[in-house]
Amino acid sequence: MTQPAPEIGMGGTYGICGDAYPVTVRRISKSGHMIWAAHDDARVVKGSAHDGSAEWECTPVPNAAATVVFTRRKDGSYKMRGCTSYGTLYLGVRRRREDPHR
Repeated sequence: MTQPAPEIGMGGTYGICGDAYPVTVRRISKSGHMIWAAHDDARVVKGSAHDGSAEWECTPVPNAAATVVFTRRKDGSYKMRGCTSYGTLYLGVRRRREDPHR
């Protein structure tokens, strides 16, 4: 998976199962191996989160603490620290989605 190089302040999407959560990169290790991110605000601007038709507006929270840590894997992807196959960080775009089938 090819992603842009992480930068402080860059937006991203933390995807887990069928859900997606917008985040902002707050800190990067010197090696680039670890990324600390803060959750962004997300609000429905059209449709419904309950049936999957929602259109979301995602905005960074100024000075929010980094609460999620991702580590770079051999394939170049970033996964949530401590998780093996889920919790992937996609850099470059903020998205919010809730799986309506739960």
